[in-house]
Amino acid sequence: MRTGIIGMGYWGKILASKLNNPITQPPYNDVEWMFITTPPKHHYEHVKEQLLNGKHVFCEKPFTPTLEEAMELIDLANSLGKRLYIDNLFLMREEITFHPQITTDVLTSTWTKYGPFKDTLRNDLLYHDLYIIPQLLGPGTPRDIQILKDTTNIFEADYMHNSTLVKIRYNRESAEKKKTFTWEAGEIDLSIPQHDPLQETIDLILKDEMDYSLNHKTTLTTTEHLNLF
Repeated sequence: MRTGIIGMGYWGKILASKLNNPITQPPYNDVEWMFITTPPKHHYEHVKEQLLNGKHVFCEKPFTPTLEEAMELIDLANSLGKRLYIDNLFLMREEITFHPQITTDVLTSTWTKYGPFKDTLRNDLLYHDLYIIPQLLGPGTPRDIQILKDTTNIFEADYMHNSTLVKIRYNRESAEKKKTFTWEAGEIDLSIPQHDPLQETIDLILKDEMDYSLNHKTTLTTTEHLNLF
């Protein structure tokens, strides 16, 4: 199956390494699946263009800046009979998908790494946590949000998810690569994947074995919640 990529930056190069000779420059005449890895502010125009060109589309997160744009593109894909997948990568991690629901008063998400630095921490890291945390605590909407620190490379916030206080602690100028969820009775360490979730995602969508409806629902909820911050 022929694939193409728009956006050969940091993530584009990673995706290209996992695809079989993708086309990285137009024209994309014989391509069935297009992979969009441009900056989020360009996702709407690039995804819409490729859907209208008759392509199935994989788009990196975050999907679009607004919920209205996300809904429009999902509706367009469905009306055209085209597949549209937004990359919620950590939902492919067994540490998350097989973990029983957590009951706790406080859950802390710690994420330290070095770079990349082109996008905001909300788009780069917080988007992920906003779809992971409902998997761990159950469905809910962030409320009582308090932004404690908000700089280019450090983001700290507290909010309530149902009855749990969630503490977000990010630092992307750290030499230590670490991603954990901790609570009084346990810890989930996502620092080093035990398998290749991105390759598994690509394989599933190319074989048309992905649950696109669930992916769309998760994406819309996460986009809505991200805009609360």
